[in-house]
Amino acid sequence: MGTQSIIEQGHDHGIIENPDAPFDKLVLQYGPPRSGTTLVYNSLNRIFKRVGKTHQYLNFEGLSGFPDLCDNVVATYRDFRDICVSIWRVENNIKPEELLNGGRKMTNQEILDFTSITHHRCLNLNRYIETKDEHNLLLLKYEDFYKNIPALIKEYEKHFDIEISEELKAEIESSCSLKAHKKIADSLDSFKEHEEISLIHGYHILKNGEPGMWKQLVGPDSQEMITDLLQQYLEPFGYIE
Repeated sequence: MGTQSIIEQGHDHGIIENPDAPFDKLVLQYGPPRSGTTLVYNSLNRIFKRVGKTHQYLNFEGLSGFPDLCDNVVATYRDFRDICVSIWRVENNIKPEELLNGGRKMTNQEILDFTSITHHRCLNLNRYIETKDEHNLLLLKYEDFYKNIPALIKEYEKHFDIEISEELKAEIESSCSLKAHKKIADSLDSFKEHEEISLIHGYHILKNGEPGMWKQLVGPDSQEMITDLLQQYLEPFGYIE
């Protein structure tokens, strides 16, 4: 069984090989859906020769032939209310303009349904954190890197003890910016369509990926509700006190 087929069993993307990348390391990129995973994945696969992307918890200790599959994990997270509303909008394939002009907001029933989905999708984040030493885990906060690719690159250099060339840094900053990704997303007709190489979907980025969009997509009377329902994630990750 090849490495690619193993990750596909987790309903995710296989290992992408880039022979031109400077560092010969296998890195697994994980994050709850809608937490900046695609941006991080696209930057990693320019640096490391083999990169996998998953939303699952993968631990193949003892699996013959792949002892290092999870030795290096880069995980992302963001405000879990933003994750929730983003899952809601892509699951319903809602056009950005419909959201930005105030034509659609989450109902209370949708908040109940999609906070439940968010809980399920985020369980694996805690599993990676609990086993961080096994995975040489690098944990990245979306709000810190979404507009700051140079800071993201510095995190890679520090964590993996590598030095990335100025030329490659410039390429990553240019090709992995939200502006570059949004250009690709805007060329696609729906979230069901995606570019094969970058894994960017249509409707992928709403309003330049700004944090706090949940406040515009959840009515004032329901904001306490979504916060209470996601409190077990928001509090330990520092989004509420």
